[in-house]
Amino acid sequence: MRAATDQHNQGERRVNAIRDALVKAGVASDKIQTSAFGEQKPQCNESTDACWQRDRRVDVGFRTGS
Repeated sequence: MRAATDQHNQGERRVNAIRDALVKAGVASDKIQTSAFGEQKPQCNESTDACWQRDRRVDVGFRTGS
């Protein structure tokens, strides 16, 4: 269980770093929504370092309008 918690914490740190960078670039913080999915939404299911590295990601989407 500890490994899953560590992975979630890493994911939270990753999305918070992206959030901070967007705010620093001028995006209003109330317009940003973040989520860390960890193992919940992998892009790859292999048990390899290359696969795990691909899943260390942040997906960013933008909405238009208000």
